[in-house]
Amino acid sequence: MLVDRQGQAMRLGDGSWVHLDEPVYFRMCVVPAATLTLSVDGPRGRELLTEQAAPSGCVDARLEGALLAYTFDRPGPHRFVLLDENTRELDALTLEVR
Repeated sequence: MLVDRQGQAMRLGDGSWVHLDEPVYFRMCVVPAATLTLSVDGPRGRELLTEQAAPSGCVDARLEGALLAYTFDRPGPHRFVLLDENTRELDALTLEVR
């Protein structure tokens, strides 16, 4: 996951913090190829961000063909979850929004 911080791309890890209105971008990886679902659990509950077919390897998360950017509008913890078509959790990362 990357954040656009004042025009600079910065990699984020579990437990990182971000500011309100900072967009984050996602790279999803899977072996073998699968349909992936990316969602976020935040102050508003669970939100589906995208569901897309992914080849074996890594792809950028997209929505309607465009690169998916998620911008925070509320402070607090946000947990991003990547699931496969069997709803098996492949990856998760929690960010703290200030």
